Amino acid sequence: MGRLGGWVIAAMCACDGDGQSPVLEDRVLIGAADDATFVAVITDDERVLAYVCDGTGAAATVGAWFVGTHDGAGFSLTHASGARLDGRLDGDGVRGAFTLGPQALEYAVADAEGDAGLFLADDGEDLRGGWIVRDDGSQRGAVLHRTTGDIVAAQAIAPEQTTVVLQTQARPLVHLLTPQLPG
Repeated sequence: MGRLGGWVIAAMCACDGDGQSPVLEDRVLIGAADDATFVAVITDDERVLAYVCDGTGAAATVGAWFVGTHDGAGFSLTHASGARLDGRLDGDGVRGAFTLGPQALEYAVADAEGDAGLFLADDGEDLRGGWIVRDDGSQRGAVLHRTTGDIVAAQAIAPEQTTVVLQTQARPLVHLLTPQLPG
C-alpha cells in the first residue's frame, strides 16, 4: 500500500461515523468509574464542568465539583480537596481517572441520551446539591455544605422535577447543559 493509501485509512479511522472527528466541545457526557461512583462532564468550546459522586439515599463519601478548561482533546482538573480528574477523548467518549488521595479510579463517559444528565440545586449560600442521572435511570446524588465541607446523601430525583428540598427550603432543580455553575 502506498503512503497516500495509508494516510487515507488513518484519517478515516480518526473520524466518527459522519466523517467528523470527535471533539470535546459542546458535550454532556455521563458515565461511571465503578458501580458506586458516577461521573458527569459538560463542555463548551473551552470550559469543562465535571461532577463525581457516589451518593445513594443511604450514604455519600464523594461529591466533588470540578471547573476548568480543556485543550480540545482532554483536560486535567483539580479540586480544593486535592482530588483530581483527568480525561482524554477516546473514540466517541472520554476516558480518564479520578484520583482522591491514594485511590485512583478509571472512568468512561459517553454522550447523555434521553433524561440522562447532570442536575444542580443550590441555595446560593451554603448548600449545593448535585445529581448524576444515567441513561438507564440509575443515579447518584449528594449535598455539599460549603462552609463545613461535609457531604451528605441526597434524596433521589426525577429528571422532570423542577424543585428539590435542601434542608427545609424548596430550591430550583436545574438540568445543566453548559459548563457553568451559578454563583
